[in-house]
Amino acid sequence: MSKSEEHVNVFSKKFTGGPLGLGDPDDRTLRHVEDHVFITQLIKDRAHHEKCHNLIQKFGECMEKNNKGLAGLISFITCKPQVDEMNACLGKYYNDKDFRAECEQIYLDKRSRYRRTGIIEKNPYEKKPYYDSERKREFLERLKAEKKYAHQNDTSNDAK
Repeated sequence: MSKSEEHVNVFSKKFTGGPLGLGDPDDRTLRHVEDHVFITQLIKDRAHHEKCHNLIQKFGECMEKNNKGLAGLISFITCKPQVDEMNACLGKYYNDKDFRAECEQIYLDKRSRYRRTGIIEKNPYEKKPYYDSERKREFLERLKAEKKYAHQNDTSNDAK
């Protein structure tokens, strides 16, 4: 490659450097998208799954208990105390600067490990519902059993 054809990289070394070309693992600065999207999502996930989970569970149970007939139409009024309690808890963590700093450190450590190894760590909150309904779990188990039974009947009919 001649001097005139030399490749010029438009990205900073902190984004393309490092041992695997994934960025500098020791860089502790956040880009705008990381700060406003990734960190915010981590705060939301941790607040829902770790800090306020019991209040979200109470709200879900209240909504399930009051979802039949006319009570179902006004369940948002019936469950207002649980909603207020849940929103107060979530709001506390959404606006807590120390909690945000803790989430930033978690994110930066995870990003640093990725840039060092190239291995993407699994998100512990991905596809995990905020509220796990007992009724839904029973329904899914019944559905699986029916499907398994239907499949067994199909295979036994094919054998005949």
